[in-house]
Amino acid sequence: GGWHIRHWLIRYELAVTLTGDRAPVIEDYTVLSTTLDEAARAVDATVTDDNPSGGAAGVASVVLSYSTDDSIYTDVAMTDNGDDTFSGTIPGQSAGTEVWYNITATDVGDNSVATVTQYYTIFMAASDYLFYYNTEDYASWIDYYYLANSDLYGQTDFWSGPYYGSASSDLLANYMGVVEVTGSGPANIDTTSIGAWLDEGNHGYVLSGDEWLGAQTGWTNMTYGAGQFIYDHLGIAADFNDINYMAAGDQNGVSRLAPVAGDAISGDLEAFLSDSLALNYDPSYELGLSNWLDGVTVADGFTNSYTAFSGIIDTTGAPAADAVEYATGPYGTHTNGSKTVFLGFDPLCTNTQGINDAAPHLSGYHWIGTAPFGPMQSSIVYALDPQAVGIDDNEIVANGFELKGNYPNPFNPSTKIAFNLDVTSDVTVKVFSLLGEEVATIHNGMLNSGTNLVTWNGMDNAGHSVASGVYLYRVEVGTRALTGKMMFLK
Repeated sequence: GGWHIRHWLIRYELAVTLTGDRAPVIEDYTVLSTTLDEAARAVDATVTDDNPSGGAAGVASVVLSYSTDDSIYTDVAMTDNGDDTFSGTIPGQSAGTEVWYNITATDVGDNSVATVTQYYTIFMAASDYLFYYNTEDYASWIDYYYLANSDLYGQTDFWSGPYYGSASSDLLANYMGVVEVTGSGPANIDTTSIGAWLDEGNHGYVLSGDEWLGAQTGWTNMTYGAGQFIYDHLGIAADFNDINYMAAGDQNGVSRLAPVAGDAISGDLEAFLSDSLALNYDPSYELGLSNWLDGVTVADGFTNSYTAFSGIIDTTGAPAADAVEYATGPYGTHTNGSKTVFLGFDPLCTNTQGINDAAPHLSGYHWIGTAPFGPMQSSIVYALDPQAVGIDDNEIVANGFELKGNYPNPFNPSTKIAFNLDVTSDVTVKVFSLLGEEVATIHNGMLNSGTNLVTWNGMDNAGHSVASGVYLYRVEVGTRALTGKMMFLK
């Protein structure tokens, strides 16, 4: 029983003797990713051929085929470099173009093999704002969770650091504001280009992640001064890496955060917590990531939005009595009009715990990472000036569109998802796996204003009962969306 995933590994050996001719083997080839560059792109491949039957062997031709509509393909003969490698070129394309391509190799016996079709685009900016996902943790759909209930939901361009490359000056020149998320660690260090972009003035930048600082210095605590990006632009005079980690296993534990009463960024969250809830940093539960919470000393001229306690909470749900409190959210407005926010934690991994709850995830649980007053949402309001995208802030945050959670949770066999609508609306309610795969659409149609209940019976779109585990549900009304989390137990 239980919802924990089990794995089995079965190993066996198989001896095979090849007696006939076979197609060439494409051992390696260039996989191109989305780029800003409109120039021609080189593709190389390593291709070999043999003939176990003893007959003639050798590669007769290697062809690079490309298309800009995935329908009509143009063939380019690849050049034999004489060392089992072959080279070809896809002509340059204009911004916004989509490109599909594959490679086909044929031997002297007319046996052929082809690669899977690869895809990339010539990037074209379509927004004034960029969501820069500078980590390999999840795919592009994750921006909808980080930006949920913010004015930038569905309004940003997306750039993947690991797959598209660094945030170059050419990329940044397209944007007024950038949200960078570095998750379990940044793929690129872009302090030079981002620093120069911020120095232009009137730009907004939100940077989050509990491994960004350590990646700069090899996880050695450092002090900083004038002339350094971390000091000048982020407002950090010193850093303290992995303040949660006191003993083996603490990377899987829960840490305590605290917003600041009346603060421009965290004040609304502090009011929500009031005297009945505490704020936790809980990466393992929310995203399946490790906890490497960082603390900082805030530089003069900057303000701190969140504090963090060293260690992890104990069995009573409280930080240790000797826990040290650190700043972890410096922000500020620069003299040239640029605004920056740094969060030494992943904002999507924040949730609440009732002050009388003996453990996390009980009756006082709320997923703060997607709340309208969450750390990311409030940082966007401060730094990126969401009114610039032409969206009425009151329409999204204070309009009565509210998620009330689901009950029971955990559940079996069914649960009711409750939410409030400010006006009669066309509503879609969907269930997703933690990997972002759609599991079920449980409502699609008009609902009246006020509180509504939608029931999920634990079935997917095909009518099959889903596996035990944690699922996400999303209530969508036009460009607005609210997201919650639930657990199905068998």
